[in-house]
Amino acid sequence: IKMSPDRIAMLTYVHYPAIYELQKLIPQSSIPNSFMRVLLADLAEEILIGHGYKKVGFDHYVRQDNNLYKAYVDKRVSRDLMGYSVEKRQHFIGFGSSAISYIDNTFYHNRTNLKEYYSMLDENVLPIESTLAHTLSTDDLIRNEIIQKCILSYFEIDKDEINSRYNISFDDYFCAEVKALKEYESDGLISFEHPKKIIIKDWGKYFARHFAYVFDAYYNK
Repeated sequence: IKMSPDRIAMLTYVHYPAIYELQKLIPQSSIPNSFMRVLLADLAEEILIGHGYKKVGFDHYVRQDNNLYKAYVDKRVSRDLMGYSVEKRQHFIGFGSSAISYIDNTFYHNRTNLKEYYSMLDENVLPIESTLAHTLSTDDLIRNEIIQKCILSYFEIDKDEINSRYNISFDDYFCAEVKALKEYESDGLISFEHPKKIIIKDWGKYFARHFAYVFDAYYNK
């Protein structure tokens, strides 16, 4: 708070000791469970909001005069590889082993093996995993907008907006997904009261990623 940064990204700690060797030094018992993480997030939010920050999405906090907040109010923000960014940023270049880049609707994944990564650089070859490159299809682009912008940024899906942009009938195209989301309606997490929108309610925002998985065609394979 004393440093007063323009933006704060409050990301959840990820514990993967099988991948990150140093994490094996951290006792499992010392890692907060899901409930404790929610309480800590709520406490942090209370402090940040109390000191003039505005919330963007579910884990970013910015000053009210920050350009990201202004874009968020105008609904020009979407989640991406950098957290949240203004939509006009279409390309991202990742540096370092295992980094991910996004150029012209295609994802590229850098080599994860450090020796291979530097060896390819020494040979003036882009150190990417060619087998992991993926160009987004039309279906990918539709689902990407629903996940990254609608669910993870604004917590609501405007069906008419999706229909208009991609020339589809949302309820027909996503019949199975809508059925899956309706299971959470009785728990008060999602609302279908608006005929043209699916709205994630306040408590449901804690489960936004789970709702996003419903629309992830690759996660569900």
